Amino acid sequence: MGGVGAPAGLVAIGTSIAMLVDNSTRNSNCSAAKVCSAAGFTANSDLATLGGWNAAAWGVAAVGLGLGAYLVLTHHADRATDTQVGVAPNGSGANFTLRTSF
Repeated sequence: MGGVGAPAGLVAIGTSIAMLVDNSTRNSNCSAAKVCSAAGFTANSDLATLGGWNAAAWGVAAVGLGLGAYLVLTHHADRATDTQVGVAPNGSGANFTLRTSF
């Protein structure tokens, strides 16, 4: 899941930076009376579009990185799963054995 969370985090950071730039452009090209130049109007429109993408990217990044971290921390590589089949002697013959780990 880290393979999904890390790129989503990069998209989230990228859209956040783009939103900060658009916010600065809007603030410098719009008056207090809400009258904007063409650049301010475009920046305002871009902010509305990027807002949804930014929120979704942060959500996917949080879930992907969180789940990835959980899986890495709880499923150690040295605890490999395996199944063993064998025959073991007992006092009157042999036993069939089956062992598994998970």
